[in-house]
Amino acid sequence: MVLQRPFTFSDDSVMVELPKVASPDIAKRMAVRGTLTPMVAAIKLFELRKLQSEWYQQLHLSGNVPMENPKPFCQKRTELLKEWLDTMPESINKSTKDWLYLEWYYLNVYAAAPCPKVPRPNDEAMVQIFNNCVNYALRFRAILQDSNARFVYTYHDALRTYFIGNNFLHALWHSEDAIISEPSIESAINAIKAIIFVLTSMIVRWQEVEPLRDRFREESSYMSKRFQQKLDLTARVAPSASRETGEPIPRHQSTYEWPEFCTIAGVSQEYNPSAHIATVDFGNVAFYR
Repeated sequence: MVLQRPFTFSDDSVMVELPKVASPDIAKRMAVRGTLTPMVAAIKLFELRKLQSEWYQQLHLSGNVPMENPKPFCQKRTELLKEWLDTMPESINKSTKDWLYLEWYYLNVYAAAPCPKVPRPNDEAMVQIFNNCVNYALRFRAILQDSNARFVYTYHDALRTYFIGNNFLHALWHSEDAIISEPSIESAINAIKAIIFVLTSMIVRWQEVEPLRDRFREESSYMSKRFQQKLDLTARVAPSASRETGEPIPRHQSTYEWPEFCTIAGVSQEYNPSAHIATVDFGNVAFYR
């Protein structure tokens, strides 16, 4: 599923029950012993994978005809993810929870991202993508910056981080008015920096990540600069307006209009966010966005 390749079997052909933990006390004793992946944590991951596999087959392997009314289907997916989070066992240690949270954030983005069945998600889905991309990026960066964190990541995490970054940019471009408010501008800037940091950190192990990092950094530079300008403009206008009127500044007074063109490698060209909803190949890895 990470590589967006079809399976050779369906979920219905694999009828295997999830393993069960005898009791919470046993799970807690296993965690105290330092078991690498306690069974209770493994079960939570299995639950996420079952949801992901089901949605993958429904959204990517069941034809290209868009759903007439995708909203109920999307709402159901969000509810299932919330139920999963609400039942997170307390016995799971912090490092394992960090790992599961990253999986959960990723799947929230995956469930709301453009796909053959839902090629144009609504603003509500775009807000979901934005919030979970921010949480994913900031948490992953915090984990990598923590020298005491016991966290193992793989090359697939680099691919997923790149997927997160592209969907983040796509959501910002297509639904900025629904997503961005003055308090969230800084979150957007920090998320872009965090994604670049995560990808840069992974280059130490996998040189193949470097073109992914460089491409995201180039594509995000337009958004990053514009948001920084909006933030700077708000900071300059706010004090003077407050001194003159003593009242909060209406949002429309500090709105920054985005031009239609940006400059990449010294060449002025139209910014094309539609590039994020295409099939792109890096070696033998295909991304659907």
